Amino acid sequence: MQLNPPIVTANEVLLNNIIRHDIRLDELATGEVRKIVSFFNRSLIPDLTARMEKAAKGSWTETRVRALQKSIKEISGEMYQDMGNQIRSTMTDLGKQEATWHTAVIERAMPVRVDLVTPPLSLIRETVLRKPIQGLLLGKWMEAQKTTLIRKVNQQISLGLLEGEGIDKIVRRINGTRALRFKDGIMNRPRHEIASIVRTAVMTVSNNVRMDVYQANSDIIKGLILIATLDTRCCEVCGSLDGNHYGLDDAPTVPIHWMCRCVLAPRLRSWKELGIPLAELPPGTRASNALTKGESKRIKRLPKAERDAIKSKLQGQVPVSLKYPEWIKKQSKDVQIEALGKGKAALFRAGKVNFKEFVTNNRRIRKLSELTEQF
Repeated sequence: MQLNPPIVTANEVLLNNIIRHDIRLDELATGEVRKIVSFFNRSLIPDLTARMEKAAKGSWTETRVRALQKSIKEISGEMYQDMGNQIRSTMTDLGKQEATWHTAVIERAMPVRVDLVTPPLSLIRETVLRKPIQGLLLGKWMEAQKTTLIRKVNQQISLGLLEGEGIDKIVRRINGTRALRFKDGIMNRPRHEIASIVRTAVMTVSNNVRMDVYQANSDIIKGLILIATLDTRCCEVCGSLDGNHYGLDDAPTVPIHWMCRCVLAPRLRSWKELGIPLAELPPGTRASNALTKGESKRIKRLPKAERDAIKSKLQGQVPVSLKYPEWIKKQSKDVQIEALGKGKAALFRAGKVNFKEFVTNNRRIRKLSELTEQF
Protein backbone atom coordinates (compact mmCIF):
# COMPACT_ATOMS: atom_id res chain seq x y z
CA MET A 1 0.00 0.00 0.00
CA GLN A 2 1.46 3.32 -1.06
CA LEU A 3 1.17 6.04 1.56
CA ASN A 4 0.73 9.64 0.56
CA PRO A 5 3.67 11.80 1.67
CA PRO A 6 2.83 14.17 4.54
CA ILE A 7 1.88 17.65 3.45
CA VAL A 8 4.44 20.26 4.43
CA THR A 9 2.67 23.31 5.82
CA ALA A 10 3.42 26.85 4.70
CA ASN A 11 4.75 27.65 8.19
CA GLU A 12 7.18 24.73 7.96
CA VAL A 13 8.41 25.83 4.52
CA LEU A 14 8.82 29.39 5.77
CA LEU A 15 10.68 28.43 8.94
CA ASN A 16 13.07 26.10 7.11
CA ASN A 17 13.88 28.75 4.52
CA ILE A 18 14.48 31.40 7.19
CA ILE A 19 16.79 29.12 9.20
CA ARG A 20 18.84 28.40 6.07
CA HIS A 21 18.90 32.10 5.25
CA ASP A 22 20.14 33.00 8.71
CA ILE A 23 23.03 30.54 8.43
CA ARG A 24 24.10 32.46 5.32
CA LEU A 25 23.51 35.73 7.19
CA ASP A 26 25.96 34.60 9.88
CA GLU A 27 28.49 33.82 7.15
CA LEU A 28 27.93 37.28 5.67
CA ALA A 29 28.55 38.85 9.09
CA THR A 30 31.81 36.92 9.37
CA GLY A 31 32.89 38.24 5.96
CA GLU A 32 32.06 41.83 6.91
CA VAL A 33 33.99 41.47 10.18
CA ARG A 34 37.06 40.32 8.25
CA LYS A 35 36.83 43.31 5.91
CA ILE A 36 36.55 45.86 8.71
CA VAL A 37 39.26 44.27 10.88
CA SER A 38 41.55 44.15 7.85
CA PHE A 39 40.84 47.84 7.23
CA PHE A 40 41.60 48.53 10.92
CA ASN A 41 44.93 46.70 10.66
CA ARG A 42 45.92 48.34 7.36
CA SER A 43 44.76 51.88 8.11
CA LEU A 44 45.61 52.59 11.72
CA ILE A 45 48.52 50.47 12.88
CA PRO A 46 51.07 51.19 10.09
CA ASP A 47 50.27 54.90 10.03
CA LEU A 48 50.34 55.18 13.81
CA THR A 49 53.67 53.33 14.00
CA ALA A 50 55.19 55.56 11.32
CA ARG A 51 54.08 58.74 13.13
CA MET A 52 55.52 57.51 16.43
CA GLU A 53 58.85 56.53 14.87
CA LYS A 54 59.08 59.91 13.17
CA ALA A 55 58.31 61.73 16.42
CA ALA A 56 60.96 59.66 18.25
CA LYS A 57 63.81 60.88 16.03
CA GLY A 58 65.76 63.17 18.27
CA SER A 59 64.90 63.91 21.87
CA TRP A 60 61.35 63.86 23.26
CA THR A 61 60.10 67.35 23.98
CA GLU A 62 56.74 68.57 25.22
CA THR A 63 56.08 70.14 21.83
CA ARG A 64 56.98 66.90 20.04
CA VAL A 65 54.71 64.83 22.34
CA ARG A 66 51.78 67.20 21.81
CA ALA A 67 52.28 67.03 18.05
CA LEU A 68 52.26 63.24 18.23
CA GLN A 69 49.08 63.22 20.32
CA LYS A 70 47.43 65.50 17.77
CA SER A 71 48.48 63.12 14.97
CA ILE A 72 47.06 60.15 16.88
CA LYS A 73 43.75 61.96 17.28
CA GLU A 74 43.62 62.86 13.57
CA ILE A 75 44.53 59.34 12.40
CA SER A 76 42.04 57.68 14.73
CA GLY A 77 39.27 60.14 13.81
CA GLU A 78 39.75 59.57 10.09
CA MET A 79 39.90 55.80 10.47
CA TYR A 80 36.78 55.47 12.61
CA GLN A 81 34.88 57.84 10.34
CA ASP A 82 35.89 55.75 7.31
CA MET A 83 34.90 52.52 9.09
CA GLY A 84 31.56 54.04 10.10
CA ASN A 85 30.87 55.06 6.50
CA GLN A 86 31.76 51.57 5.26
CA ILE A 87 29.49 49.92 7.81
CA ARG A 88 26.57 52.29 7.04
CA SER A 89 26.89 51.62 3.31
CA THR A 90 27.01 47.85 3.83
CA MET A 91 24.08 47.91 6.27
CA THR A 92 21.95 50.02 3.89
CA ASP A 93 22.54 47.50 1.09
CA LEU A 94 21.81 44.66 3.49
CA GLY A 95 18.56 46.32 4.58
CA LYS A 96 17.34 46.56 0.98
CA GLN A 97 18.25 42.93 0.31
CA GLU A 98 16.61 41.70 3.52
CA ALA A 99 13.35 43.54 2.78
CA THR A 100 13.17 42.03 -0.70
CA TRP A 101 14.16 38.53 0.44
CA HIS A 102 11.74 38.31 3.39
CA THR A 103 8.84 39.58 1.29
CA ALA A 104 9.61 37.07 -1.47
CA VAL A 105 10.09 34.09 0.86
CA ILE A 106 6.66 34.63 2.43
CA GLU A 107 5.04 34.90 -1.01
CA ARG A 108 6.74 31.65 -2.12
CA ALA A 109 5.62 29.81 1.02
CA MET A 110 1.96 30.73 0.48
CA PRO A 111 -0.05 28.17 -1.53
CA VAL A 112 -2.27 30.98 -2.85
CA ARG A 113 -1.37 34.14 -4.72
CA VAL A 114 -0.83 37.12 -2.47
CA ASP A 115 0.47 40.65 -2.88
CA LEU A 116 2.73 41.44 0.02
CA VAL A 117 3.83 44.94 0.94
CA THR A 118 7.55 45.66 0.71
CA PRO A 119 8.57 48.51 3.04
CA PRO A 120 9.53 51.65 1.09
CA LEU A 121 13.20 52.54 0.70
CA SER A 122 12.74 55.58 2.96
CA LEU A 123 11.57 53.33 5.82
CA ILE A 124 14.45 50.90 5.26
CA ARG A 125 16.98 53.76 5.41
CA GLU A 126 15.33 55.05 8.56
CA THR A 127 15.48 51.57 10.10
CA VAL A 128 19.14 51.12 9.19
CA LEU A 129 20.42 54.57 10.14
CA ARG A 130 18.10 55.69 12.94
CA LYS A 131 17.52 52.60 15.04
CA PRO A 132 20.08 51.90 17.77
CA ILE A 133 22.47 48.97 18.07
CA GLN A 134 22.37 47.78 21.68
CA GLY A 135 21.20 51.18 22.89
CA LEU A 136 23.28 53.58 20.76
CA LEU A 137 23.39 54.66 17.14
CA LEU A 138 26.36 53.43 15.09
CA GLY A 139 27.95 56.90 15.05
CA LYS A 140 27.93 57.06 18.85
CA TRP A 141 29.55 53.65 19.13
CA MET A 142 32.29 54.66 16.68
CA GLU A 143 32.90 57.90 18.55
CA ALA A 144 33.18 56.00 21.86
CA GLN A 145 35.60 53.50 20.31
CA LYS A 146 37.75 56.29 18.89
CA THR A 147 37.91 58.15 22.21
CA THR A 148 38.88 54.99 24.13
CA LEU A 149 41.57 54.05 21.64
CA ILE A 150 43.16 57.54 21.70
CA ARG A 151 43.20 57.51 25.50
CA LYS A 152 44.83 54.07 25.69
CA VAL A 153 47.50 54.86 23.10
CA ASN A 154 48.38 58.13 24.83
CA GLN A 155 48.60 56.29 28.17
CA GLN A 156 51.14 53.87 26.70
CA ILE A 157 53.21 56.71 25.26
CA SER A 158 53.21 58.57 28.58
CA LEU A 159 54.14 55.37 30.45
CA GLY A 160 56.99 54.69 28.02
CA LEU A 161 58.38 58.20 28.40
CA LEU A 162 58.25 58.00 32.19
CA GLU A 163 60.08 54.65 32.12
CA GLY A 164 62.62 55.93 29.59
CA GLU A 165 61.66 53.25 27.08
CA GLY A 166 62.63 53.30 23.45
CA ILE A 167 59.99 53.77 20.75
CA ASP A 168 60.27 50.10 19.71
CA LYS A 169 59.09 48.89 23.12
CA ILE A 170 56.21 51.37 23.20
CA VAL A 171 55.10 50.29 19.73
CA ARG A 172 55.26 46.60 20.74
CA ARG A 173 53.05 47.27 23.75
CA ILE A 174 50.53 49.07 21.54
CA ASN A 175 50.54 46.74 18.53
CA GLY A 176 51.52 43.46 20.16
CA THR A 177 54.09 40.96 18.95
CA ARG A 178 54.01 38.77 15.87
CA ALA A 179 54.97 35.74 18.00
CA LEU A 180 51.67 36.05 19.89
CA ARG A 181 49.73 37.02 16.76
CA PHE A 182 49.45 40.60 18.12
CA LYS A 183 47.03 39.48 20.84
CA ASP A 184 49.29 40.94 23.55
CA GLY A 185 48.96 44.55 22.36
CA ILE A 186 46.37 47.10 23.49
CA MET A 187 45.08 47.20 19.89
CA ASN A 188 43.67 43.71 20.29
CA ARG A 189 40.67 44.81 22.33
CA PRO A 190 39.57 47.63 19.95
CA ARG A 191 39.96 45.10 17.13
CA HIS A 192 37.58 42.67 18.88
CA GLU A 193 35.15 45.44 19.80
CA ILE A 194 34.83 46.73 16.24
CA ALA A 195 34.24 43.11 15.13
CA SER A 196 31.49 42.81 17.74
CA ILE A 197 29.88 46.06 16.54
CA VAL A 198 29.86 44.88 12.92
CA ARG A 199 28.44 41.42 13.68
CA THR A 200 25.76 42.85 15.97
CA ALA A 201 24.92 45.54 13.40
CA VAL A 202 24.28 42.87 10.75
CA MET A 203 21.84 41.01 13.01
CA THR A 204 20.20 44.26 14.18
CA VAL A 205 19.57 45.50 10.65
CA SER A 206 18.32 42.11 9.48
CA ASN A 207 15.87 41.72 12.37
CA ASN A 208 14.68 45.35 12.26
CA VAL A 209 13.99 45.18 8.52
CA ARG A 210 12.22 41.83 8.73
CA MET A 211 10.04 43.30 11.51
CA ASP A 212 9.14 46.14 9.10
CA VAL A 213 8.09 43.47 6.57
CA TYR A 214 6.06 41.55 9.16
CA GLN A 215 4.31 44.67 10.47
CA ALA A 216 3.47 45.83 6.95
CA ASN A 217 1.84 42.45 6.25
CA SER A 218 0.02 41.85 9.53
CA ASP A 219 -3.08 40.73 7.63
CA ILE A 220 -1.11 37.59 6.66
CA ILE A 221 1.34 37.27 9.56
CA LYS A 222 -0.23 36.37 12.89
CA GLY A 223 2.78 36.34 15.18
CA LEU A 224 6.44 35.47 15.68
CA ILE A 225 8.67 32.62 16.85
CA LEU A 226 12.06 33.30 18.42
CA ILE A 227 14.73 31.04 16.96
CA ALA A 228 18.08 30.52 18.72
CA THR A 229 21.09 28.73 17.25
CA LEU A 230 21.54 25.13 18.40
CA ASP A 231 25.23 25.08 19.28
CA THR A 232 27.52 25.55 22.28
CA ARG A 233 27.90 29.29 21.63
CA CYS A 234 24.22 29.89 22.45
CA CYS A 235 23.89 31.51 25.89
CA GLU A 236 21.40 30.49 28.57
CA VAL A 237 19.23 33.57 27.94
CA CYS A 238 18.77 32.85 24.24
CA GLY A 239 18.44 29.12 24.83
CA SER A 240 15.65 29.68 27.37
CA LEU A 241 13.71 31.82 24.85
CA ASP A 242 14.16 29.46 21.90
CA GLY A 243 10.83 28.50 20.33
CA ASN A 244 8.77 31.02 22.30
CA HIS A 245 5.73 32.47 20.52
CA TYR A 246 4.92 36.19 20.48
CA GLY A 247 2.53 38.62 18.88
CA LEU A 248 3.81 41.22 16.45
CA ASP A 249 3.96 43.83 19.21
CA ASP A 250 5.25 41.98 22.27
CA ALA A 251 8.35 40.13 21.06
CA PRO A 252 11.70 40.87 22.69
CA THR A 253 14.07 43.12 20.79
CA VAL A 254 16.48 41.00 18.78
CA PRO A 255 19.48 40.78 18.92
CA ILE A 256 19.13 40.34 22.66
CA HIS A 257 22.78 41.07 23.43
CA TRP A 258 26.12 41.71 21.71
CA MET A 259 26.99 39.03 19.14
CA CYS A 260 23.51 37.50 19.54
CA ARG A 261 22.41 35.29 16.63
CA CYS A 262 18.72 34.92 17.55
CA VAL A 263 16.12 35.79 14.92
CA LEU A 264 12.35 36.23 14.79
CA ALA A 265 10.48 34.10 12.27
CA PRO A 266 6.86 34.79 11.24
CA ARG A 267 3.78 32.63 11.87
CA LEU A 268 1.23 32.76 9.05
CA ARG A 269 -2.50 33.06 9.63
CA SER A 270 -4.72 30.08 8.84
CA TRP A 271 -6.88 29.89 5.72
CA LYS A 272 -9.90 30.70 7.89
CA GLU A 273 -8.25 33.78 9.37
CA LEU A 274 -7.27 34.86 5.86
CA GLY A 275 -10.85 34.43 4.67
CA ILE A 276 -9.87 32.12 1.83
CA PRO A 277 -13.05 30.59 0.33
CA LEU A 278 -12.26 26.90 0.83
CA ALA A 279 -15.37 26.06 2.86
CA GLU A 280 -18.24 27.75 4.60
CA LEU A 281 -16.72 30.68 6.50
CA PRO A 282 -18.18 32.35 9.59
CA PRO A 283 -20.61 35.22 8.80
CA GLY A 284 -18.88 38.52 8.17
CA THR A 285 -15.54 36.93 7.21
CA ARG A 286 -13.91 38.70 4.27
CA ALA A 287 -11.01 37.60 2.16
CA SER A 288 -7.67 39.15 3.05
CA ASN A 289 -6.64 42.22 1.08
CA ALA A 290 -3.36 40.43 0.45
CA LEU A 291 -5.01 38.01 -1.99
CA THR A 292 -4.28 39.06 -5.55
CA LYS A 293 -7.12 40.28 -7.74
CA GLY A 294 -9.35 37.43 -8.82
CA GLU A 295 -7.63 34.91 -6.53
CA SER A 296 -10.79 34.18 -4.51
CA LYS A 297 -12.68 33.30 -7.70
CA ARG A 298 -9.79 31.13 -8.94
CA ILE A 299 -9.66 29.20 -5.65
CA LYS A 300 -13.43 28.50 -5.76
CA ARG A 301 -12.99 26.88 -9.20
CA LEU A 302 -10.16 24.58 -8.08
CA PRO A 303 -10.78 20.81 -7.78
CA LYS A 304 -11.52 19.61 -4.26
CA ALA A 305 -8.13 17.88 -3.91
CA GLU A 306 -6.30 21.15 -4.62
CA ARG A 307 -8.51 23.08 -2.23
CA ASP A 308 -7.91 20.46 0.47
CA ALA A 309 -4.15 20.78 -0.08
CA ILE A 310 -4.36 24.55 0.46
CA LYS A 311 -6.31 23.92 3.67
CA SER A 312 -3.62 21.56 4.93
CA LYS A 313 -0.82 23.98 4.14
CA LEU A 314 -2.58 26.94 5.76
CA GLN A 315 -3.86 25.42 9.00
CA GLY A 316 -1.92 28.06 10.95
CA GLN A 317 -0.11 25.37 12.95
CA VAL A 318 3.41 26.09 14.10
CA PRO A 319 6.11 23.59 13.11
CA VAL A 320 7.19 21.30 15.93
CA SER A 321 10.95 21.71 16.16
CA LEU A 322 13.63 20.85 18.68
CA LYS A 323 14.12 23.66 21.19
CA TYR A 324 17.47 24.48 22.74
CA PRO A 325 16.77 22.98 26.22
CA GLU A 326 15.83 19.63 24.59
CA TRP A 327 18.80 19.86 22.21
CA ILE A 328 21.39 20.44 24.93
CA LYS A 329 19.84 17.68 27.05
CA LYS A 330 20.54 15.17 24.25
CA GLN A 331 24.18 16.21 23.85
CA SER A 332 27.22 14.49 25.31
CA LYS A 333 28.73 15.43 28.67
CA ASP A 334 31.62 17.24 26.94
CA VAL A 335 29.27 19.32 24.79
CA GLN A 336 27.17 20.23 27.83
CA ILE A 337 30.27 21.33 29.72
CA GLU A 338 31.42 23.42 26.75
CA ALA A 339 28.02 25.12 26.59
CA LEU A 340 27.20 25.54 30.28
CA GLY A 341 30.41 25.11 32.24
CA LYS A 342 31.32 22.12 34.38
CA GLY A 343 29.26 23.01 37.47
CA LYS A 344 26.07 24.02 35.69
CA ALA A 345 26.30 21.04 33.36
CA ALA A 346 26.51 18.69 36.37
CA LEU A 347 23.39 20.24 37.94
CA PHE A 348 21.56 20.02 34.61
CA ARG A 349 22.50 16.36 33.99
CA ALA A 350 21.47 15.42 37.53
CA GLY A 351 18.04 16.96 36.95
CA LYS A 352 18.48 19.41 39.83
CA VAL A 353 17.99 22.42 37.54
CA ASN A 354 15.89 22.71 34.42
CA PHE A 355 17.28 24.88 31.66
CA LYS A 356 14.97 27.86 32.18
CA GLU A 357 16.13 28.09 35.80
CA PHE A 358 19.57 29.16 34.57
CA VAL A 359 17.99 32.57 33.82
CA THR A 360 16.03 34.98 36.04
CA ASN A 361 12.74 36.56 34.99
CA ASN A 362 14.58 39.72 33.93
CA ARG A 363 16.93 37.69 31.69
CA ARG A 364 19.97 37.67 33.95
CA ILE A 365 22.10 34.52 33.83
CA ARG A 366 22.34 33.02 37.30
CA LYS A 367 25.79 32.33 38.70
CA LEU A 368 26.72 28.79 39.71
CA SER A 369 26.86 29.85 43.38
CA GLU A 370 23.23 31.05 43.19
CA LEU A 371 22.10 27.76 41.68
CA THR A 372 23.91 25.59 44.21
CA GLU A 373 22.45 27.60 47.11
CA GLN A 374 18.92 27.51 45.70
CA PHE A 375 18.85 23.98 44.32
